[in-house]
Amino acid sequence: MDGHVLLLVLAAALLHATWNSIVKGGSNKLFESSMNALGGGLGALLILPFLPAPAPESWGLLALSCCFHLTYYICISQAYDKVDLSMGYTIMRGCAPMITALALLLLGNHISLTGWGGVLLLCLGILTLTLEHVHKGARAA
Repeated sequence: MDGHVLLLVLAAALLHATWNSIVKGGSNKLFESSMNALGGGLGALLILPFLPAPAPESWGLLALSCCFHLTYYICISQAYDKVDLSMGYTIMRGCAPMITALALLLLGNHISLTGWGGVLLLCLGILTLTLEHVHKGARAA
């Protein structure tokens, strides 16, 4: 991997962690999530004139993707109201690949056995975190 690609990936990770921290720390999580989405949308609008228009066949999936992202922002704002950043972030980010794999399957795409193994490991990891959280709650009560 080229050095500049690594720096871009690390910068993206830093930005992602920063906005999640801002949402978690805000008093109105849904508002903070909305402002993040608005900022991302405005940033995308700045580069849109320099890109080719999407194929007409992709507009339906683009709209569906927007609906999923809206749902994600609502869910993450609710999660951050209820649990720690480390728990909410991990579960929400871990669910995205699982949902993507299921969507690919529903759209008729093949996922290899290794790919499904990765999805299964991801799900088990999330379940383990959840069970650990439930177990700690039961001990505290």
